[in-house]
Amino acid sequence: MIKVSSYFVVLFCLGFAYQWGSAQDQGTVVFKLKLEGSISEHEKMLDGSTMKMVWKGEKLYVEQNAKQMKMIMVENPEETLVLIDRMGQKVMMRHKNTAVEEVDDEGGYDITYTNETKTIAGYPCKKAILKPKKVQHQKQMPFANENRVQFVEVWYTEKLPNYLKGKDLGEGMNSADVMFRDLKGCPMEYKTVTDKVTTTVTVLEINFDPVPDEVFNVSTEGYQEMKLFMDEGE
Repeated sequence: MIKVSSYFVVLFCLGFAYQWGSAQDQGTVVFKLKLEGSISEHEKMLDGSTMKMVWKGEKLYVEQNAKQMKMIMVENPEETLVLIDRMGQKVMMRHKNTAVEEVDDEGGYDITYTNETKTIAGYPCKKAILKPKKVQHQKQMPFANENRVQFVEVWYTEKLPNYLKGKDLGEGMNSADVMFRDLKGCPMEYKTVTDKVTTTVTVLEINFDPVPDEVFNVSTEGYQEMKLFMDEGE
């Protein structure tokens, strides 16, 4: 049986990806995901996987290729569609998108800049360490206690602007806008350390080339629909 925990791991990384969509009209970025620590068997399938994000205006396409599993997510202002194919077992999940409620960011993060440098996807980067100013409650995520961030190691480039500066996506303390909005450059890699898991997301390539509309048209043939989120009141 396919568990949806993998879907939430992907969402945890997507906030990092949304930064480009908030500033550039269209483009493509490819990431690599690394998971370490006390991870489940389903999360082990995601370790070492790649994620491609393509956006155009308010449309988003995400494709993740992992061990024995492929996941596709297509999002527009009205709806999010998720397709998961694990060794031929195919499930599909939909939910209607609603307005995001504002979430108290608990004071944000303190940033310590270092002189360490490296190159990521052709961009010169510097390292910074982020630590939460206050204890996080994180009411939104289904595994909140395990995902309280201790610190974040981020590599950023000043060759690209910080597209998250001043953003408020309303997704809580662990969202990219809260973590990186005061950073003096564009984050290209981050390592989030929690009590149980260390998650590293690295940009492999990025471009702002035109995106054809066909990218966002995906077939759901052969997928069995299952419910991901309970309707309010159920």
